[in-house]
Amino acid sequence: MDSASTVLRLVDALDQRFPGIRGRILDDQEKARPYVNIFVDGENIRDKGQEMTRLADGNLVYILPSVAGG
Repeated sequence: MDSASTVLRLVDALDQRFPGIRGRILDDQEKARPYVNIFVDGENIRDKGQEMTRLADGNLVYILPSVAGG
């Protein structure tokens, strides 16, 4: 995948490759949905620059849905 400059651009690139995934990750205000956690090199983007968190070559990005149940 081509490099993206921010988490938001990365999600856009993923949506190009996998149509519809953007709506599962981001809401209409381009914010991560409440039960989706995005980590860049082990740090939650909610503790950083949110969806505008800058990315560089070699960053490791995890997009994780919360899991609940019993």
